[in-house]
Amino acid sequence: MTSLADVTYAALHGLLSLLPGNDSASQREASSLSLVVNFRHVAPSAALQTLRSVAAMESYSHSLQRYPLVKQAFWEQVLGSDLMTGASTNRRKQLRLRDERFPKLVLDFSRCKVSEELLEALGQFLSDTEVQTVALQSQFSGVKVEQDVAASIRVVPVVLKFVRCRLTADLIEKLDVLLRQAPEEKIGVNFCVTALDLSENAMKTLELEALAKLLADCGRKRLDELVLENALGRTITTDSWAAFRAFVSAAFGLVPGRKRSLKRLSLANNSLSFHHIGCVCSALRSEGGRLEELSLAHTFSLVDPVDRKACWQWLAIGLRPRECTRLRRLDLSGNPLFPLDSEAWLESLQDPHPTVIQWLEDAGPPVRPTRNEAAASTVRCLLSSSTELHLSPKETSPQLQIIEKEVKATSLESKEWEVLATLQGDSAWFCVLVPGFGVVWTQAKYAMSWEHSEDDLSPTSAVLSELVMNDMVASRTTTEALESFVGGFGGRLESLELRRNALSAMDLDAILAGCQRLRSLDVEGCRVLQLQLLVDTLSGELGRHLQVLNLNANLVGADAVNVLAAALRGQMDDVPVLQELHVAHNEIGANGVRHLHTALETNKQLTLLELDLPNENAEAPRRPDDDEYIQLYRTRCMRLDVSFQNELLGITPLSVERKFAFLMVLNHHDLVLERGICSVIFSFAGNEKRRRILWNSAHR
Repeated sequence: MTSLADVTYAALHGLLSLLPGNDSASQREASSLSLVVNFRHVAPSAALQTLRSVAAMESYSHSLQRYPLVKQAFWEQVLGSDLMTGASTNRRKQLRLRDERFPKLVLDFSRCKVSEELLEALGQFLSDTEVQTVALQSQFSGVKVEQDVAASIRVVPVVLKFVRCRLTADLIEKLDVLLRQAPEEKIGVNFCVTALDLSENAMKTLELEALAKLLADCGRKRLDELVLENALGRTITTDSWAAFRAFVSAAFGLVPGRKRSLKRLSLANNSLSFHHIGCVCSALRSEGGRLEELSLAHTFSLVDPVDRKACWQWLAIGLRPRECTRLRRLDLSGNPLFPLDSEAWLESLQDPHPTVIQWLEDAGPPVRPTRNEAAASTVRCLLSSSTELHLSPKETSPQLQIIEKEVKATSLESKEWEVLATLQGDSAWFCVLVPGFGVVWTQAKYAMSWEHSEDDLSPTSAVLSELVMNDMVASRTTTEALESFVGGFGGRLESLELRRNALSAMDLDAILAGCQRLRSLDVEGCRVLQLQLLVDTLSGELGRHLQVLNLNANLVGADAVNVLAAALRGQMDDVPVLQELHVAHNEIGANGVRHLHTALETNKQLTLLELDLPNENAEAPRRPDDDEYIQLYRTRCMRLDVSFQNELLGITPLSVERKFAFLMVLNHHDLVLERGICSVIFSFAGNEKRRRILWNSAHR
């Protein structure tokens, strides 16, 4: 391969691959921008040379940003070379090679023995400027490779994966030192660790303590994402509980003095108790956290069935409306959800008081609560420096001295605490929510309380914009419970992902009745057969918002596609604003392609269409006319591709960020343009809006 330096080619031979991207929409998005470098079979002594080669390739790719087509050609050469392993043709087509963010480097050390030599090489890669000085020469005529300006700073995000590496507390501490020693932002290229995957490593007490310290120490860095799947256990001891709390506090930014926290956290496939779930969900109530995405997929399914209801109740408490919520995306895939669970979820959303009282009654004799008649208001309080916190509303109950110290320390800053329930008796008691712990009880004499209303927020619905509930059928979740649960978000959802669930057209219609503001709907693999009810829904408010519709791997036929195509052609009062349509792995056939061809002739809003290519490796046709029909399908696919692939649909004005970047370039080269000339340039400048037809040949 002539376009790569020999040393780079030799160092990376057979080490590059692509991220899997079929399980969820977020995985598909990450996969389209990522390039994985596998170190499992790389000797520690060769790790540094491999990293240098990666840096050289990334630097060369960045130099081609001004030439998107050339950049695409370069990466197509790489993807078709011996550098790659296990990348299918279909996966390569889904890559966004021209995107400025491609490639996002994923350094995969999974199943490697993490040695001192390996960590030293990685540390040098992240901190030593000499590592990034190697550059490839352009092999494309007319292309000038521009090196990074010496006085500029460029940050390159890097993902580190240490899956199933038998990490110990000592190794995590060494990784902590490695990340802390990386310079903040030096002149030149900065390879910065933004995501860490430590899945399938047994995280016991010492390991969790070390991980909590790593997260706290990296609070000043750019670490935004942590994946910790299949690593935690439900067993609780005094030490393990303290370690888990420390980890949650560090991950959610509850550590005093820390201004940063993770943006994305995955705790999927962990065996947790409802105490752990309560700790995590209570942390969502923190006012200083910046967590945007949380995955608890396949987590409730491993909780004791007796405690599963409490998990859904805790989730409702964590998602109740508050002024400064940051959580945007929640993944609850594979968690059992039954009608009793969804009822408990809705009741806890409306008013957590009865839920807390029920927890008390489950643990002891009945109590008499003071009901909050105005569920729209949240009760808050200030705690005195002499407050006493108990496990239950009794003076004889265990006193939580460690929590007391933490609460008193923050109370000095006049911190407001949320009150979930109130009990009257000889002495009044408040149930106070402590983020990163759960609930505690204190006597009313230690607190000053008042009612606080959340402006412009419905008090009886959860606050979230993106919900993922894939594979719910595997956990025997009922459609009734799923419909009720989704309704608890009060129509706020903008993205709903329900992959691989058995949904009829009526089930889907019932769910969408409470989700009229969706911008993205993903029902891949849900066995959807008819689309008439969905199209009827698109004629209303949903059609004015929905931009992405994924119907891949369903039972959609040509007649159903014709119904949808008619809507896209404008045969309704309001034409849907749909921009992406995925209908691969269905039974649309040649007639379905013809219907879509007709729709695209008039619809200039649809920018992406995903369809099937016939399987080239299929067995001989079972009937004589099968071969003729397949040829007809291929012919119509070819006509559609020739007619609409890369079709110019329009010009979109430049964003403010791009205009500012243009002015910054002028300023860097000491060029000054008067206001009128800049105005003329910005009036004519814009981004092309082109159609893309994605042909999916990976039959399942």
